[in-house]
Amino acid sequence: MVDTYDMLSAQSNVVVPIVKRMTRQLFSREGADRRRDRMEMENIYYSAIYSVLQNTTPQKIQAVALTKLKAKIIRLNSKHNLGTGKLLEPARKS
Repeated sequence: MVDTYDMLSAQSNVVVPIVKRMTRQLFSREGADRRRDRMEMENIYYSAIYSVLQNTTPQKIQAVALTKLKAKIIRLNSKHNLGTGKLLEPARKS
């Protein structure tokens, strides 16, 4: 007679690799989506920089716009480099 524990053990030997594979595929797909989104945003920011530079607005206004776009690109790359998608907060002094 087959013990219940043996049945569950045999089933888990089949299920665990399937779950691991599905989890790995899910995270791989999610990572690819994030990379694609980041690259698209970066390209949008660079095209915006190009349009600001091509525009004939006064230099002071261009400088403000370029500084804002530069900050957005830096923030985007900082999030990517941290890997968590969140910026670290500075340590608080007690």
